[in-house]
Amino acid sequence: EVGNHRNEVLCLGNLGDILLLRGDRVGADAALREAIAVNGEVLPVASGVFRGSLALVCALRGQLEEARELLELAEPQIRGVHMLEFGKFLCKRVQVELLAGTAGGAAAALAEAESIAAELEAGLESALGRALAKARAALAASGP
Repeated sequence: EVGNHRNEVLCLGNLGDILLLRGDRVGADAALREAIAVNGEVLPVASGVFRGSLALVCALRGQLEEARELLELAEPQIRGVHMLEFGKFLCKRVQVELLAGTAGGAAAALAEAESIAAELEAGLESALGRALAKARAALAASGP
């Protein structure tokens, strides 16, 4: 209402991420799509981050083509701009690739995320450390 679109975008996107963590895929989808629509390209990193989250939502719903399209749009918005967010994005890519049945792509994304974590000295309790643990567990659970 006051015209602060930056905070609106961040609140909507963060709400989408929280809803995704809670298992509310419908609510997450709506909040993330609204965040992206309100943002346009004003905050490219935020668009990339929220597109990565939306890609995971889509993959979980079986919409793999849309998930991959979102990842392709998101990656250049984050890569080389914000290392921490890109590392977390790669962890989402691991999950999308596994849902798509592409273990090789998942392993490559995980290796790159681990490299970023090492460079940033991200601990196990950091946001990236927790995302890596989840990605590693998903890859391990997918088989050999």
